[in-house]
Amino acid sequence: MPDQDAQATGQRRNLVLNTIRKLSGLSQRWVTNAEIVEDLNTQGYAVKTHNIRRDLTALLPIHQQLEINDNSKAEEGPKSG
Repeated sequence: MPDQDAQATGQRRNLVLNTIRKLSGLSQRWVTNAEIVEDLNTQGYAVKTHNIRRDLTALLPIHQQLEINDNSKAEEGPKSG
């Protein structure tokens, strides 16, 4: 089972990256967690906001082009990977 969980997590993270690319388009605009969740749900994947947050945090060191802007910590600004 742990291998299946790891595989499912990896697949979800790839879906998150693809969704960000699709939603941001050529303008590379900011994409919200809610937009990612909504898009994945319309594709038939049951995801929750907390899963997306964890995925983005895990992807940050691997994908240097990602930035996370956590508005709950407005004084810190975006975090870059």
